[in-house]
Amino acid sequence: MDIVDKICAEAKPIDNNGTIPENQQPVMKTIRIID
Repeated sequence: MDIVDKICAEAKPIDNNGTIPENQQPVMKTIRIID
């Protein structure tokens, strides 16, 4: 969840709907599950 919190904290929406311009949307490139 730490990464989600970081993404949310760094997001800069451009309107009241929370819209993020496409070129600024975060992209997760890999997911690693540690059990």
